[in-house]
Amino acid sequence: MSAPLQLSNLPREAQEALLDSLFEPSPALQDLVLPLPPTQMHTYTDLVQHTRGRLMGLLNAEREADLATLDGILSAHPRLGEKKVATLSQSSAVEQGGLRGDSAAEGELQSLNDAYERQFPGLKFL
Repeated sequence: MSAPLQLSNLPREAQEALLDSLFEPSPALQDLVLPLPPTQMHTYTDLVQHTRGRLMGLLNAEREADLATLDGILSAHPRLGEKKVATLSQSSAVEQGGLRGDSAAEGELQSLNDAYERQFPGLKFL
């Protein structure tokens, strides 16, 4: 029986690809989380928990730069129903693809996005 894969032993590019598959592609998130620490990190759950800890650290920070970094990471997620998005995680591509082609649904999503963003400036309706 072989030893389980140690995620921190993966090359940086593989760590980036893994992170991008679990979250929206975000250079700011990659800079925050990578390289992975040399701890027992064998599963996606381990990686998500590590990432959560780093994000919570930003959320609890009082420095404006940390909050700006967090905002940039959260803003990596596209608006629902957005027609053209440069980069998407595989999950978002499937999600967004299922929202296209129905003009009534697209119009409703646009209205919901706009209303939400008026109510909560700087945030996206997810």
